[in-house]
Amino acid sequence: LVFNNISAVNTVPVITLNSTTPAISKISSYNLNFNIVDDGVTKTSVIRNNEIIHSDLTQTEFNNNIELQEVSNRIEIVTFDESKQKASRVIQNIVLDTISPRLITIHPKNGAKFIGLEGFTISGTASEELSAV
Repeated sequence: LVFNNISAVNTVPVITLNSTTPAISKISSYNLNFNIVDDGVTKTSVIRNNEIIHSDLTQTEFNNNIELQEVSNRIEIVTFDESKQKASRVIQNIVLDTISPRLITIHPKNGAKFIGLEGFTISGTASEELSAV
């Protein structure tokens, strides 16, 4: 009679983010650095705005630059262990802003004449959605 010692692994992988995450960036490349801790082999994917940009990663450490898209970037790390247990980590939205705003409408119009500064207001609209006028 042979008895085998079988143990169940029921620990979910742990994702540790080692990168600092800016809320707004002018640089289109973001250094994503994280590690995975688990008792076995894991398969990890990196997703940017619902698009898989790295998949089936088996290393426990990831340190790589990823390209950001203009305006909003939702980055998610998803990993599965051999028992199909899932862990995920969503990185706060990183806003890439590399487009300089242009003023489209300005009041008063260019060349307008006015007398005195009391009650004088300048207003306008910008061409870029992250702008505040």
